[in-house]
Amino acid sequence: MRALVFAMLACIAPFLTLPCSGAPAREPLPLKPFTYVEDFEEPRQMVVWATNGKQEIHFSGVTEEKAFSGKRSYKLDVTIREGAYHYFGIRLPRVPCEGELKLSGRLWVEALPQGARAGLGYNIILPPSQHSGCAAVETIDRPTPEWKAVSGDLVAAGKQTATGVIGRHTAEMDGSEVAPFLELWSVPIWATAGQRITLYVDDVRIEGRVPDADAFAAAAQERFTAARERTARRIAGWRARLDEATKALRGVPAQEGWARGSWNRRRPA
Repeated sequence: MRALVFAMLACIAPFLTLPCSGAPAREPLPLKPFTYVEDFEEPRQMVVWATNGKQEIHFSGVTEEKAFSGKRSYKLDVTIREGAYHYFGIRLPRVPCEGELKLSGRLWVEALPQGARAGLGYNIILPPSQHSGCAAVETIDRPTPEWKAVSGDLVAAGKQTATGVIGRHTAEMDGSEVAPFLELWSVPIWATAGQRITLYVDDVRIEGRVPDADAFAAAAQERFTAARERTARRIAGWRARLDEATKALRGVPAQEGWARGSWNRRRPA
């Protein structure tokens, strides 16, 4: 019996560990200039789009108290009541995180208790999947006496998000089979209950050269569909091999010392 089991495992194991063929090489799409600038000279409103707690918002809106450029900036004055992370953001028409794309802005952090952090961040969606990921391009962990420049590479962020999220949440796929899109930019705050944070943000820019959004999504859909088909074929192969193994087991005659559902070993008298 043991020899039979080992023989069956030897038959099945190579198939189960067969490496995935992976996505085919990608042809680069044409790039075109992209520019987004938010200077807050017109009324704008951030929303709390991701949090694991509650906040008391003392002020959230455009103000003339400080400005890096022009006459206005955006002020956030909040006290954390519950939870550890709180993302305030502004949504955009989706922007491909491909080619060349940079997020930058200016932060003036007036009040930031010890242990709290704030920054400039993003949320990246990964169609055709339903997954997404968020992070900061840069964080600040103490008050600043002036405007501080913060920036980061959104193409690198998109690749990192796709690799980490798709690799963790899907089988037989990797980050190359989805299309990272910037969904929104954000001001994330990490703090504990009772901490009050006051900051200003201004001159938020998203600039670079990116492919057409529809073409980028369509190319990803083709890769994603091909990956799903590969996975389906592999699962069908597993099932066929397991069916063969099941039939082989059914044909094995009962052995002395075996009982259905248990192993009865004869003990010496």
